[in-house]
Formats: sequence, C-alpha cells, structure tokens
Amino acid sequence: MQRRGRIFALLLCLFALPVGAATIVDSTTGISITVSRDGTYTIQLTDPAWTFSGTVAGGATNIRGIRTWSGRPGVLFTQAVPAACANPPAFPRFSTFPALPYNLSFGGTWFGAHFDLTGREGPWVFFDAAAETAVLSPAANFMVAKLRFGSAGEIESGIDGAIATLPTGYSHSTLLVIDHGINRAFDTWGRILTDIHGKVRPANDADVTLKYLGYWTVNGAAYYYNFEPSRGYEGTLIGVRDDFIRKGLPLGYMQLDSWWYRKGESGDWNPKPDQWNFGIHTYEAHPELFPNGLASFRDRLGLPLVTHARWIDAKSPYRSQYMISNNVAVDSQYWNDIAAYLKKSGVTVYEQDWLDSRATAEFTLTDQDAFMDNMARALAAKGITMQYCMPTPRHVLQGSKYSNLTSIRLSDDHFERKFWPQVLYASRLASSLGIWPWVDVFSSDDAPNLMIATLSGGVVGASDPIGTANVRNLQRAARADGVIVKPDAPLIPTDSTFLAEAQNGPGPVVAYTYTDHGSSRAVYAVAFRRGDAASAALKPSETGLTDKVFAYDVRHRSGAVVDASATISLDLSQDWTSVVLVPVSRSGIAIVGDTGKFVPRGRARIADLTDRGEAVDVEVAFAAGENSVTLTGYSPGSPQVLARSGQIVKVSWSSSTGLFELVIAPGANATARVTISSPAPRRRPA
Repeated sequence: MQRRGRIFALLLCLFALPVGAATIVDSTTGISITVSRDGTYTIQLTDPAWTFSGTVAGGATNIRGIRTWSGRPGVLFTQAVPAACANPPAFPRFSTFPALPYNLSFGGTWFGAHFDLTGREGPWVFFDAAAETAVLSPAANFMVAKLRFGSAGEIESGIDGAIATLPTGYSHSTLLVIDHGINRAFDTWGRILTDIHGKVRPANDADVTLKYLGYWTVNGAAYYYNFEPSRGYEGTLIGVRDDFIRKGLPLGYMQLDSWWYRKGESGDWNPKPDQWNFGIHTYEAHPELFPNGLASFRDRLGLPLVTHARWIDAKSPYRSQYMISNNVAVDSQYWNDIAAYLKKSGVTVYEQDWLDSRATAEFTLTDQDAFMDNMARALAAKGITMQYCMPTPRHVLQGSKYSNLTSIRLSDDHFERKFWPQVLYASRLASSLGIWPWVDVFSSDDAPNLMIATLSGGVVGASDPIGTANVRNLQRAARADGVIVKPDAPLIPTDSTFLAEAQNGPGPVVAYTYTDHGSSRAVYAVAFRRGDAASAALKPSETGLTDKVFAYDVRHRSGAVVDASATISLDLSQDWTSVVLVPVSRSGIAIVGDTGKFVPRGRARIADLTDRGEAVDVEVAFAAGENSVTLTGYSPGSPQVLARSGQIVKVSWSSSTGLFELVIAPGANATARVTISSPAPRRRPA
C-alpha cells in the first residue's frame, strides 16, 4: 500500500513566505526541509547530521514539489512543466552535499557495479566508513533520465540532454533516501520507489520459473539451435521431460529460446550465415520445428512454456502492420496480439532479450515508455509474467513500475564462477525493486554454481543433454516434485563487503540470504575468494541475528555456538565456503533444518517453525514420493522429540559435537509436526 507523503512548497507565492524561509520537519525521520525566498532549498538530517541544498533560478515560485514519507527517510523532488519548453535545468541540483568518501553506481549491460559514479542511469550511492548511506536516483521517466555532475561539481538529476524539449504537463521526479547501513538504504529506497508506482512485489514463487526447477535451451545449453536428429526438436524436448520424470525430479516448465520463431527476411528459424544478426520476422512457431503449432506442442509436452524474444528485424512484415520505433513495437495492438498468441499457446512467462542495444526504441520521451509500458500492460492482461535479459540500470529502475516483471538476468551467457561477484552486486540493485535474479545456465554437475543459483532466491534451471543431468545435485535445490527450496530473499553482499571493496579494492566476498519464521531467522552465508586472502570475516549480527547463534559449517558438517556480535573466520583455502547460522533457543536447541538442501530451512521444506523457549515446534512439508526427511540440529544434550503428526523414524545425537539428526516420515496430509526440546533436568535426590 502506498504511504501518504507530506508535500511542501507547491507553487508558493513570494508574499506568502515568512521573512527568510519556510521550514517543515518530519518528526518520524528527523528530516527538515527549508525553502528560502531566493529559491534555495535545504534538506537537513539529524542522524546522520547531513545537509543537501541547492537553488532554483526564479525563486521559490519555481519549486514544484518536495515530499517526505512519514516513517521512511526519503525525500521526493518533483519538477513540473506547466507549458512546453526546452529541457529545463535539473531539479534537484545539489551544490551542497555531504563529503562522503565512498561511492557506488551501476552501468552497462547486466548493470555491473562500479565503486564510483560513472553509471549515469542511477542510482548513485554515497556512504562512509560507518555505512551511513545516501541513495539518489530518478523516480520517474527512467528510460530517459540521467544523473550527472554540473559544471561546478553540483549533483544533478533530470532528463537526458539528448531530449531537447518537454511537452506541456510533463513532470520528472527524483528520490533521495538516507539510512543507516548500505543494504538497509537499498531496501528503503526500493520500497519507496515501488510504492510510488504501485508495484505489487512478487513472491519468490510468483510464477512457474520462480517456483519450479525448469529446463532452458539458451546459449550454453545442450539444445540451443540443436536437437537430436532422430527425435526432431519437439521430440528432443519431450525426451528431456521424460528423462527428468524417470529420474524422479519432474520439470515445472520448458523454456524455448530464440530458435523457436521465424527470423530475418527469409523467416527461417536458423538463418545463415550468422543467426545472431537477425531479428524477429514474425513471432510465431516455425512450422519446420512445430508442424502443428506452438499450442499443439504445449499440449503434447504438458508443461507451461517460457518464450524468448529478440528485436524486430529490418525486413519483418510487422513494420508495415504496426507502429515500430527503431527495432521494437510501440503499438499497443502489436503487444495485444502477441499476448493473445502466447496465452492460447500455453506461455506463462515472456523473456525480452537484447534490451541493452537492439531491442530498444528511438530515444524519445514517448517511444521509450511506449515500448516498455505496452509490453508489460498487454502481457499482464493475459496473466503472463516477464523476464528481462541484457538489461542496463534504466531497465531495472523501470521494473519498479511492473508487478508482472518477476525476474531479470544478471550475467552473461553460461554462468561461471567468475561471474559470482557481478551477480551478487547486481542482485542488490534488482532485489531492492522486487525483481528476482536469474544467473543463466550451467552444467548440473557444477554444484557450486547450483548453490549460488538456489541461494539467489530466483530462477533455477537445468540445461543438460538427455540422460546426463546430475539429479543428485539438482535434488539439493528442489523437492521431489520440482518445487525449489529457496530463501525468502536474494543472496546479497554484506555491508562489510561493500565497505571493504570501496576502501581496498576487490577482495573476498561474503554474501547472505535468509528464511524468517516469525522472529526466528535462519541465515545462509557464502564466502569466496578474490585475490590471495585465505579467509573472510562475518559477524552474524550483520545479517539480522542476535544473542546466541549456532554456526553450521556446510562442507564439514560441524558447528559451534557463537555470540551474534562475535566475528567468525571463514576458511577460503578451498576457494569458497558456506555456513548456516541459526538462533539458539533458551532451551539450547538450534534447528539447522534439512541439510540435504542448499536452503535447509526454506519454506518449501520447513513450512513452519515456532521457538517457544522451552521447546521448538517444527512443521515439515513433503512432496509426493518423499518418504522421509532428515532434520539436523544442535542440542547440549540428547533432545526429546514428540511427533504431533507424521512419524519419528530415528533420532541420533552426538555427545562430541552436540549435533542431532531426526528422521521423520510424513503424515496423511504430506506434513509432519514435531516438538523438539532439550533433555529434562535431572531431579535432585530426596
């Protein structure tokens, strides 16, 4: 629900201003806003004690809007154009701002992170050694907005100078957020931005790509422009489906990449000599591959489809049928027709690729938004969600408008270890705006990449040839019904990692995500090497944990009780390490969860967990075909276990490590509920 803002200085008349200046103070955030008669506006904070100020030519009457949020440390600046005019001077334009030592911005394809302010599409992030943070970004017109420095070093936000004039009634907004902590500031900024645009932020299982393990045919996959000749393309993909069923891990959907539709002037599915250079001829299944059409294939396959799209080819007949700008359709009828075709064909997710270059409209106010808005609107009307591929920062910010934009690609084709830092920093930006990550495909033999993909909280896909998928690895990501066991939030770097790189350059990365069951948080942390460092440090308190914590070393299946404020040393001698951090109850019990999964306490496995102090109640969810689940935990003594539903098969406890394992079978409703408590204290002899 959008929070009501406080609006200040809307078309204030000079004679109505008190002598000197007018000021309002938001008591919930400590932010004060002052506007002087000469057009100077000042934003002041008490904690941290920072000041931002600038001046509008023409005095206070030219200030159109400054707005704060009750309870949220954000300020929205709005510049309105009452009559058509040349692109006006930027507002805000800060000539005074805190001298913060560290910066972060994002730029280019895959919106890579840069510890400077070279990324002009936004946001700009400023922070100090205590992680006090300011975030500045456009809050509207993302496709044509720019952040820049003025001639005297001022910080400016406005419409790109390539746009010469603005029409009557046009307005532009900029958002400034100040908060304690880098990740906290990102979250606050993103929440305000999606509230402004009314976006419903999708859950981590909002569509089939987020809920289920799927199969992808992208570049780097076994069946990208390739199929088994004896089966044909349809038969090959049906063979993939059958192979996963035989192995006890059914797929939730099938992705069809750029090979499936007509391209170039010829309308071929694989035009020569270089298929990369051809755009969409017509967006329909090629009859050589799908003789009976896409809907017929979908019926044979029995799975929802995800379909890829390029730009519109220079020789496409669409150019005479619809309004085309540069290489994309800005015509709402085009998008209505495409959405209708996809809906009847069983497509549930649409992937728009090449957004950084070829799939873009002419750089005008109307065309840039018409392309993005009409696409989102038409697909949403048919219940189809979207994924962006090859995006730049402006596409990520544009995603704050669309409830049906559920995921976004974060790295180049074929996910590799070298992309880990890029993905985690990019995930910080995307997740701020309620967009889930997709890291692309890799071999299912590659357990570390599969771990990162699963901990990302977003899409997890297979791409191996028939008969070669490493199902044992994939089962660490998903249940036997293909439902991904995932965290509540994407995997992001810690504040300490941001600070260390800003201060010292690239070094070890520590990232974390979590599952919350009420007030009980389970944290899943990963650390990996960059450079020569043999270890990394993590304070559990930085991840939201307090009091005593059990730190479970995933690789060595061991652990220890530590204080949340203590620093844990993470061994990087094997390149990377993973640890699960869970709270220790008053009874001394700590529930790690199903350690057969990358996310042991993910909600798809641990449906509910309540720490009552003297005992912990756990509800375990089972998929069809799962006969038992093993829970791991810590107890200072052999724990007492009571089954409320389901069946306790076995309980074991190690006096040397304090670790226990509890094997549980499901009850009639495919769940089991158990209560785990520490051993009863011995009675004193009479």
